Amino acid sequence: MTPELPAPLIFAGHLLGLLVSLGAALALGRERGQRTPAKVGAVLGFLALAIAEGYHGSGLADETSAEASWLRAAGYTLLLIAAITPAPRAALAAAFGPGTLTASASATAAAALAGIASMLRRRHEPGGFWLGAGILVLGGADGLLALEGLAWAEEASHLIRVVGYVFIARTVVGLSRHSMQFRFVVGFGGLLVAVVLFVSAAIGTVIDRNLRDTALERVLAQSEQAQANLRALAVSPLRVLVSLGQSAAIAQPIQSGRSVPVSTITFLRDNLLPDVDFVLFLDRGGEVRGRLGLGRSQAVEVVGTEVVDFALRTGKEVGSLDALSRGNLALLGVSAIRPPGQPKAIGFAVAGFAVDADLLQRTAIGGLGNRAVAFRGRRGAPPALAAAAGFPEGTAVDVPDQVLTEAFGSFLAGGEEETRTLRMAGREHFVAMAPLRKTNGEPVGILMVAEPAAVLGATRQEVNQVLFLVTVAVFGLAFLLALVAARRITRPLVALTGAARRVQAGELEAKADVGGEDEVADLAGAFNQMTDSVNAMTAELRLAATEQSQLRARLETVVNSMGDGLIAVDDDNRVVTYNPAAGEIVGMPRSGVVGKPLREVLRGRDSSGRSLAARKWAPSGLAFVRRADGDEVPVAISSAPLQEGDGASLGRVYVLRDMSREHEVERMKTEFLSNISHELRAPLTPIIGYSQIMTRRPVPADQGQQFARSILESGQRLERIVAMLVDFSAIEAGRLPMATEPTSLRTVVQDTVERWRERAGEHKIETRFARRLPPADVNASLFARMLDELLDNAVKYSPNGGKITVAVNPEGLASRRMLKVEVTDKGIGIESEDLARIFQDFRQVDASDTRPFGGLGLGLTFVKRLAEAHGGSMDAESKLGKGSTFSFTVPAAGATKKRKVTEKR
Repeated sequence: MTPELPAPLIFAGHLLGLLVSLGAALALGRERGQRTPAKVGAVLGFLALAIAEGYHGSGLADETSAEASWLRAAGYTLLLIAAITPAPRAALAAAFGPGTLTASASATAAAALAGIASMLRRRHEPGGFWLGAGILVLGGADGLLALEGLAWAEEASHLIRVVGYVFIARTVVGLSRHSMQFRFVVGFGGLLVAVVLFVSAAIGTVIDRNLRDTALERVLAQSEQAQANLRALAVSPLRVLVSLGQSAAIAQPIQSGRSVPVSTITFLRDNLLPDVDFVLFLDRGGEVRGRLGLGRSQAVEVVGTEVVDFALRTGKEVGSLDALSRGNLALLGVSAIRPPGQPKAIGFAVAGFAVDADLLQRTAIGGLGNRAVAFRGRRGAPPALAAAAGFPEGTAVDVPDQVLTEAFGSFLAGGEEETRTLRMAGREHFVAMAPLRKTNGEPVGILMVAEPAAVLGATRQEVNQVLFLVTVAVFGLAFLLALVAARRITRPLVALTGAARRVQAGELEAKADVGGEDEVADLAGAFNQMTDSVNAMTAELRLAATEQSQLRARLETVVNSMGDGLIAVDDDNRVVTYNPAAGEIVGMPRSGVVGKPLREVLRGRDSSGRSLAARKWAPSGLAFVRRADGDEVPVAISSAPLQEGDGASLGRVYVLRDMSREHEVERMKTEFLSNISHELRAPLTPIIGYSQIMTRRPVPADQGQQFARSILESGQRLERIVAMLVDFSAIEAGRLPMATEPTSLRTVVQDTVERWRERAGEHKIETRFARRLPPADVNASLFARMLDELLDNAVKYSPNGGKITVAVNPEGLASRRMLKVEVTDKGIGIESEDLARIFQDFRQVDASDTRPFGGLGLGLTFVKRLAEAHGGSMDAESKLGKGSTFSFTVPAAGATKKRKVTEKR
């Protein structure tokens, strides 16, 4: 086992750590060229380490205390943050917070990362390696504290920590070269530290030696007293037992060879001998005539002990220790029972105490938080633990076998008490070990009386606190004196340096306030004249820069407010300017575009279908740009070169105009012409054909009537198409009259459905109305037109017939009561991706010339516009092959509604 380090060395180590940490905080706080967050992190980190060392050095906590370990972990974490600032990785420090690792493990992990980061960041700076190495070594010292089971870990950790602080002191010395004042303070402080450490270590060594010797003498005296207490305890109950044995209740059964009743023994022990663990009554031959507290086999074992055998042979009163089975020890007292007037003993009384924690507590433990342990010794084997007292519950007594074997061997050889220092239950103890002997003097065990070293530590702590605080106070006073002297010497240079730095920071009117007539004063005068000249020239430059900045701001405002997209590239074809309109077209934010090659920003195809990235970019033309979300946007692109005044190329600028609206108008025009030509041709064909037949030859009356009906139906269809176009144009222009009145939807729906039943052919049209259906606030003629369009769609797209249902139901709240009209068919249905397009103008699911179903593509749009003009809305649901449901809502009469304006915006 590695011996504990002397307290003065520990004291000196903590004092060194405190002073070096404070010096490092001061040096790093004054370091030039470092960012403020890095300085703050470094200063706070070393201040945290200084507080931790002061916490230890003043005796407020030991090396393994969680509070100081967490404080060191916080210090290392701050140093880590300082080392990686300004990189956005400071969140790494959260991994070493409380709740993730133990205190020492957190400190070790943070110190390791902080040390490595410091060495990497400061590898080219003076003292950078030593700073990182010192932090790494400190982390290794904390790592040792996290290793459980190593007796020497705390001492080794302290020594390693001293090495780490020596490395950091090397960095402090290196950083002091930038300041004459700081070098003076560091040199004076280093000398003072050496003197203080030597004096305090010498004083602490003397005090510590005296305290340790006193503690060992005290525990030895307590061990001797414990042995005397055991001897007295062994014979103390015998007088009572002998007196009881002379009573008739005890003597008669023993003389007659009978057993003493247990109740009698119990009563006697409970009332007269409450501390005795067991009682035996024996006759002259050693037969057990009464027992309490022992089983039969245990009683026989006690009778066979040497102390009982000695009493049976000699008839003398005797008390001694003896060994029992299972590693137990017992304190036995034996005395003869002689009734009055009889010289011979009729029996023997045995009082016994088990050597357990209670017995040790009564006989071996004094004050000062002492502890006692009894070991049973056997020849040729390490003594085994018999009992322990004074230790916290659940704490194991871990005395090395070698120590016990050596002590027991010494006692077998006739040795007496001995003292030493042992680590038990994880802490140092001052120990006195004494032999436990039988009546014949043979050792049967070891009695160990231990006093926790913490008792000495309390006294040592008080001394160290006073010494530590006095030392820190003296050093602080000396430091202030050194600082005052250094300031008087270096004040002119500091003032001149400060003025130069203010000029460097942009304060061109700064002046060096230095008095006197020496060389430094002359230098300050020349410096002040120089700043006046620089300030005048800088004012002119600032005016020119302000004008340029204003011009640039105006240009940026113009570019950002452009409706067309603008992308400027440099000579390497990388994007340097990118306005919001371009971002809307391309679908990528400015932060993700600037600096990228143009081919990665403008992706897509030209008007001929070739990829824009597959050939050299044309300066102008129509292209389809593929946005980041996958959609294509038609864009008209024009470009022009960017050149300097001397004609040198700076890059190129591209202007992008979104042509989506124009393409949509073109699509609507194309589809309108296609639809209108198809829809007009269909009714004109029977009109012209039947008219030619009727003009060229006479036809029978019934056939003529049939031709006339076909001509009439085609004319009505043509009229419906023209009316649809006229009404849709009126809606778009905001000229469609919207006079509404309370109308019974039941009547309008039934009339409209009845007309459709006459011409629906195989279709079966049903109606469903809710009970107590209120009247609607609608234009009855336009409502009938809306229902006509939906029924026309239902019949047209149910080519195989089937049921068509028209349902009217109320919905909404009383303040916003609406009536919902639904038209459901069992027709061909619509795919889900086509539902979003069916309400667009002139849009059909199948827009080809060979489509099986006619129409302008305005019916659903017409119904939707009218529903919105009434203050309602329209919706559609469909499944391919299973039919569709189209619904719209109109307000109930008397309900508050927000009618949409029909005026085109």
